[in-house]
Amino acid sequence: MFTIQCRLCANEETRRSFWKWMEKYTLLMNELLENIAQNPQFPEWQKKDNISRVEVREILKPLKESSRYEGLPGRFYTSAELISCGIYKSWLALNKRRKLQAIGKERWIKAVESEFELSATTEFNSDEIRSEAHRILEKETQELKKKERNPKELIAILLNRHEKTEHSLSRRAINHLLINNLQINEEELNLDKLSERLDKKKVEVRRLKEQLISQLPKGRDSTRQQYLQILDHISVSVLPELSDDPQKLEAELDKLTIQQQLPLFNELPYPIRFDSSRDLYWSIQSQSPSNPSENGSHQQLPKNEKPQTKHDQRAKDRICVEFKGTKDYIFKIQCDRRQLPLFQQFLTDYQTYTQLPEEERFSEALFALRSARLIWRKDDDSRHSSKKKRTTDKQEDQLKPWNTHRLYLHCTVDRRRLTAEGTEQVREEKKREVIKKLKGRDRLEEAQLQELGLTKNQISDVKRKRSTLNRLKNYSPPPRPRVPLYQGQPHIVVGVSFSRHQPVAIAVVDVAKAEVLECQSAKELLNRGEAQYIWRNGQKEPLSKNGSERRHPNGGKLLIRKRKRVRFKPYRLVEQLHRRHQQHPPRRAEQQKQNCYTNNNSDSNLGLYVDRLIAAKIVELALKRKAGTIAIPQLEGIRESVESDIRAQAERLFPNEKERQKEYAKHYRASFHRWSYARLSECIRECAKREGIAVVESKQSSQGDLEQKAIAIALSSYNVKTS
Repeated sequence: MFTIQCRLCANEETRRSFWKWMEKYTLLMNELLENIAQNPQFPEWQKKDNISRVEVREILKPLKESSRYEGLPGRFYTSAELISCGIYKSWLALNKRRKLQAIGKERWIKAVESEFELSATTEFNSDEIRSEAHRILEKETQELKKKERNPKELIAILLNRHEKTEHSLSRRAINHLLINNLQINEEELNLDKLSERLDKKKVEVRRLKEQLISQLPKGRDSTRQQYLQILDHISVSVLPELSDDPQKLEAELDKLTIQQQLPLFNELPYPIRFDSSRDLYWSIQSQSPSNPSENGSHQQLPKNEKPQTKHDQRAKDRICVEFKGTKDYIFKIQCDRRQLPLFQQFLTDYQTYTQLPEEERFSEALFALRSARLIWRKDDDSRHSSKKKRTTDKQEDQLKPWNTHRLYLHCTVDRRRLTAEGTEQVREEKKREVIKKLKGRDRLEEAQLQELGLTKNQISDVKRKRSTLNRLKNYSPPPRPRVPLYQGQPHIVVGVSFSRHQPVAIAVVDVAKAEVLECQSAKELLNRGEAQYIWRNGQKEPLSKNGSERRHPNGGKLLIRKRKRVRFKPYRLVEQLHRRHQQHPPRRAEQQKQNCYTNNNSDSNLGLYVDRLIAAKIVELALKRKAGTIAIPQLEGIRESVESDIRAQAERLFPNEKERQKEYAKHYRASFHRWSYARLSECIRECAKREGIAVVESKQSSQGDLEQKAIAIALSSYNVKTS
């Protein structure tokens, strides 16, 4: 799945209607989220870490009948139900994960802390501890394989065994495995470094417990009423002595906002969610060109008017979309050329589906469009700000929110459904799912179904599944382009590791044989296969692949005025980006002090280009090696890990100096977060999916150099795929 977006164009009346609806819809969402938290069953949902859509629907029912939300389209209520259910499911899942992480880290700390006492009271040498650790590791791994359990459960098993056993050698052997990430380490244990790791883990546990006491979802404030209420409360009760001095009050409120003590709400309305491709109605609107003369004779043009070109005379067809529940409002699609073929595919699928008779329509599961969201976004286009300056008479109308914001449509697309081979693969998967759910009832008559004791709803569900199976078997969607599927070798894995100093390191590993085929640093990866160019007539042109000079179509040699080979080394862009990261922050801070700073996206754009370049090179290497999988580091929790590490180190260096701790943490935090690892991961995923290469995530080790970490990620990804 991937997401594309487009801007929606409509007249002012349509935009105003949708803004009013979505303002009211946002108030409905805020009240619904609050009612869910105040429901008597909420503690039970917290215990089971889940909330069902049926339970949310029951809470939404009285709000539908309220006069405050009268006039909302029915689709908006369905969207409120879906979004609020998703918000609380993710909130409950996040709290559950934090709770389990805190418990696991506390158990790890308690087990590893015993190593200090055991090392002082016992006299086992390192070889005895390693051999016992090897024996325990082999035994528990074999038990896991026999029971076909997830290898990730090994650390929990070792912690349980550590708590139950009283044998000193076994406890030290388990400690050895826990300290070295379930590996046998030949190096001697350094108790000072272990103490530093324990300090870091304790900070992590403390931060997790603070996050567990987090606020419930607070909703959005499109009307700014919540912000004004909090502002009024602070100005009257918190800062009463400054209420008579507006300037000092405003300065103090700005200070509170900067310190994040004054809560800021999202001012945009909640998006409208469409979970079915049938919720969007696609059409095409033809705009015929204006003919200069109906009888074919040419009319004389005015002096300053230029004649129409072929491009101007060509008819312009615009793709339009309507939404379920608001069919009277039509929006025109405005997208770039790369995304236009996808919207044309949505149009073709919808028109083909609606033009067919009811009994001959193909299954909706084969539509390329899977879901969509309708959102508002602030318009930062400078062209519109210049228009506002010209139209002084209509300045008030131009400042209305439906004029300062624009509507966007985010569409989720399944990449497989864009090709004939991928669509056939999806069709077979859906057929197997439906046959499994029918449980052999697809050939039974209605009387036979009633004999089985099925209710009316169950019988109608069986009929619906029969119809879906019939559509999947007998009817096909519009033809898709044929693109052969990539067939990689599953035992070849490309491991990728991230670092603060170097962007990436790559290792190609045969996981079946545990053999490293190739290792490359970021510099070697980017500068490999350099293109060779020659300067011809003042322009740089590439040579052919074999290095020979290109020939004229008649066979003669091309004339070259100046011959010079040029080698482009992309790694210099990485070096340039690092220089910018070092030079720009102090310069920006100085400009902000002088109030002359202007926002510039050049660093962000260069970083995105470098990320895409690295991703393309990684995928190119994977294709060359016929790799079946690319393994990237798991970023979940990396921010917390880095933050805990920085804070623990600051507390060790400056024990009782809070200000110096903050300054130290601020410096290292900025140096770490300048490289966007999430953006690089997303670029690798997107580039790999275009070629049909699977991407998996695995936890990156904190020990060893970059290439060793990449090898470890590739080897551990084999367990991720098999589990």
